[in-house]
Amino acid sequence: MSSPTAHHHHDEIVIPKPLLIGAAVMVCVVVIFVGISSMTGFGKVAATPYTVSHSLPMIVVDEADGGVGIYDPDTQEQIYVWAPGTGGFERTALRALATQRSKSGLGRDLPFELQRTDTNRYLLHDPSTQTTVSLNTFGEESVKIYDQLLSAN
Repeated sequence: MSSPTAHHHHDEIVIPKPLLIGAAVMVCVVVIFVGISSMTGFGKVAATPYTVSHSLPMIVVDEADGGVGIYDPDTQEQIYVWAPGTGGFERTALRALATQRSKSGLGRDLPFELQRTDTNRYLLHDPSTQTTVSLNTFGEESVKIYDQLLSAN
């Protein structure tokens, strides 16, 4: 009686030579384009310089009723409030800045700055983390609210 002999087959992965050549050419082209871009500056996007024309320091507070209040850091006077369930985009921007502060180990009592630039952009800036959120991307209604806040103070 003969015992069965174990056969080991090594499965080889065969990659067609044209595919390997094509991949190598593609990598070379990308490296060349990156090099040209680095040397010439082609494809780089420069940030548009701006000057802050008006700034409003503000403390943001989560209210007991679920609203979000904006307070003057000097007088502690409430200057605006988003009622519960309103201001979705505004709350998102404020929470993004608050999260950045939390990651940096900073407290909530430091003021944010609402800024309007000479190019009529509205920015929410956190001086403690140097983080800025452009508010124009949230739509015309959001910009009206921020314009009212800046104009009133």
